[in-house]
Amino acid sequence: MTRGKEKGMVLAGGMRQRIRIEEATLTPDGLGGFTRDWQTVATVWAEITTVRGDEYFASGQLATQITHRIRLRWREGITPAMRVVFGVRIFAIRAVIENDGKKRSLELIVEEGVGS
Repeated sequence: MTRGKEKGMVLAGGMRQRIRIEEATLTPDGLGGFTRDWQTVATVWAEITTVRGDEYFASGQLATQITHRIRLRWREGITPAMRVVFGVRIFAIRAVIENDGKKRSLELIVEEGVGS
């Protein structure tokens, strides 16, 4: 038995977090506007890595911006209009990157605390 990466395979060893990928749907509110609801598109295993955390002042208050990288197996149709939910944490997708052009994995560049 061989161990390691087989041709065309993505090892899932680091993908230990169960995340939901959600897409917004707009529902008429009856007053001429819309309410935004989030529907689960997929629940998948992923690896979440903190890339950067910044603190800054906005409107006279200290705010925090945390950026992460989420790695998952390749999946069709994920866009920056979607969001990722991990437990009670919400991540806005800022970029979707396919690294090798072989549709093995995706990297999502996300920002925590926005996009809800």
